[in-house]
Amino acid sequence: MNKKLLSLPFIFWSAMFVIVPLCMVFYYGLTDKSGAFTLDNILAIATAEHSKALWEALKLSVISTVICLLLTTGAECRYPKLA
Repeated sequence: MNKKLLSLPFIFWSAMFVIVPLCMVFYYGLTDKSGAFTLDNILAIATAEHSKALWEALKLSVISTVICLLLTTGAECRYPKLA
């Protein structure tokens, strides 16, 4: 069997669950309700309520990353043969 064919499920998965949603985010971010091009949605991120939500999400992601790093480091110290 050709080894390139084995990558088809990954390519399909990537297209369906990464590339397609990313394209949808760009499309809906750059169009209004009628489908016309606009930058108003992008500029709306600078409003106070959106900025607060963005910073809160970034803060939570940093906190969860630090917690995961601490847990992983602890596991490596306790089980060095698994790392």
